Amino acid sequence: MPSEITITASLTASKGGASVATGTLSKILDMTGDGVQVQTVSVTDAGTVEIPIAAAIATLGQCVVKNLDDDYYVDLAYDDGADFAANQFARLKPGAFILWRPVFPTLKTKIYGQAQSGHTVMVGAWYVEE
Repeated sequence: MPSEITITASLTASKGGASVATGTLSKILDMTGDGVQVQTVSVTDAGTVEIPIAAAIATLGQCVVKNLDDDYYVDLAYDDGADFAANQFARLKPGAFILWRPVFPTLKTKIYGQAQSGHTVMVGAWYVEE
């Protein structure tokens, strides 16, 4: 059945006379398979943690990652064997999220900055096969 994935976003900001308003942006996509994945990953201050993509996701499609913490930022990077910093592509504020179509099957995350010793940040991840 076509048109199983719907993506909707908007951005509105105004300050000091400058403003932006995208209106509602929307895209409908077809799923080639039926693979979906929902997971929560614990990220400690000890280093990077992989956000695995299940084998059921045969074709990388859309992905949403949300920082579920109230205090700490988290960084996201692709893992192609290089250094985390070389492949970092996002830093999420507490409560922030990102939606994109991954190009590498392995994603890693870590807490940004100096977290309290032993602190754990929860990161939610949703993948849909496309």
